[in-house]
Amino acid sequence: MEKKIIRSYNLFQFLCFFPKSFCFATYVLFLRENKLSFAEIGWVNFAFMIAVFAFEVPTGVVADYFGRKYSIIVGMIIETIGLFAYFFATGFWGFVTAEFILALGMSFISGAIDAWVKDSLDFNGSKKKIGVVFSQGEFSSRLAMILGGFFGAVIGNYNLRLPWLAAAILSAISIPLALKLIDESYFVKKKLGVKESLAGMKNIARDSVQFGYRNKAVWSLIIIITLCAAGNQAVNMQWAILFEKQFGLVSVGPIWAASSVFYLFGTIGIGLLIQRDYSDRRLLFLSMLINALGILILTCTQNGALMLGSYFIHEIGRGAFLPIHGSCLQNELPSEKRATIASFSSMVAKIGSASGWLGMGYLADVFSIQECWRLGSVFLLLTLIYVLRWKK
Repeated sequence: MEKKIIRSYNLFQFLCFFPKSFCFATYVLFLRENKLSFAEIGWVNFAFMIAVFAFEVPTGVVADYFGRKYSIIVGMIIETIGLFAYFFATGFWGFVTAEFILALGMSFISGAIDAWVKDSLDFNGSKKKIGVVFSQGEFSSRLAMILGGFFGAVIGNYNLRLPWLAAAILSAISIPLALKLIDESYFVKKKLGVKESLAGMKNIARDSVQFGYRNKAVWSLIIIITLCAAGNQAVNMQWAILFEKQFGLVSVGPIWAASSVFYLFGTIGIGLLIQRDYSDRRLLFLSMLINALGILILTCTQNGALMLGSYFIHEIGRGAFLPIHGSCLQNELPSEKRATIASFSSMVAKIGSASGWLGMGYLADVFSIQECWRLGSVFLLLTLIYVLRWKK
């Protein structure tokens, strides 16, 4: 049963990320083509982050109260609507509306899928380290992003709007497949009236947020991922602009695929180190150090090859970070509040992402992209001090 659960988790990660990754490589290029400045793109992304901030805990409560499978499928349906909305959007407010829809859909899925695999494994008596499982899930999702991002970039060479249409169609196709993959027979659904259900959901939300805030180990992990999100967001959003100027539009797809391969190196490597019982704090520190140094080195050169190499080093650190952070967090959470607290963590992290991208968006209109990234790398290096203070 353990193998079946992990296989279903990995397949779902692929199904979830493959469609929407068609837009990842060309996202900023598409918005720039529609006459948005870096600052306006920052506001579009800020709208997404704020929407996620608003939706994360309520949707996490839905997952804990009505079931993770229910939450995930609802999220996939809403994401599909959001992708179609982006395809038809033409201006700033159209993009903001589409971002709100996508944020709502993503919020229903985030937290719920990790909670589902952790509880499913625990229910069946699995002794598998959850960090290893998350590493495998990251591998599946990144593999999906490699393929989706590459094909999306190829399609985008003809029309930058087409990747959104392809993403929406593929997302719709993946919904019935996900229904078959996720088995939640262990979950006991509450059979209560509307008033009792709302009261129960309110209690879960209140208790979960209080637990996340008062538990020092959990709160420290939430702060860590928030600081990392703030420092990394400019790189996440501006890389295509930087390398398009350096190598041309045709390079975006191959660079996306190559960077994703290096991301996978980090994901696989951290999984192997987790299996060998290395200290969680040491692994968390290492992943963040590699991430920050890769960005810093990139900002100190104008040589295209060195810039690419440094960017790939950064991707190794990024690939290692999420599995080890997810492992540390999930091991601290009680089952009945798992999805809500994970959503609370994601909610706070989105504020970091929104702040980082909005600030860097304004700076990128005044200074160079590399100067913005240099500031972000220094910020990431300073966060390592906080990691050293974290205790399980």
